[in-house]
Amino acid sequence: MKTNSYYNPAQLRKFQEHGVIIPDLSSVRIGREVAFDKIAAGSTLQPFVRINGSNTEIHAGANIGLFGPVTLDNSWIGENAVIGSLGAVTLKDTVVGPESILGSGVAEQAVLLGKKLRSMTSVLVTDSEYAKDHSMRKMLPPPNTLILK
Repeated sequence: MKTNSYYNPAQLRKFQEHGVIIPDLSSVRIGREVAFDKIAAGSTLQPFVRINGSNTEIHAGANIGLFGPVTLDNSWIGENAVIGSLGAVTLKDTVVGPESILGSGVAEQAVLLGKKLRSMTSVLVTDSEYAKDHSMRKMLPPPNTLILK
């Protein structure tokens, strides 16, 4: 059985000192495998949020768990995304684009495009293009995927 080790409330203060907004330190769980620099300053972790996975990243302005518990496992959350605006959300190995709004539900190995990415007319991502731009690599869908508006 896999057991997770989480930062305690005193250790979660380091995230707050880094600029992450955590209104209730006693109800947020962040796995120790999640590095402090993977959760950006200006993001908000509401009560009953659980974050696991060394590949998890949360970008500035993201609001996680607005109206319900949220579990993130190895997921990438773009700038100004809102996760849990209607209720509980569980995301595993999922990419959520910037300015996306997820009300409630479950997603595994999914790519959910945000407003910035939806504005593209069409993009064909090839293996070589996928690796070129490191800053966008995790935001783009898997190689050889066609996105049409």
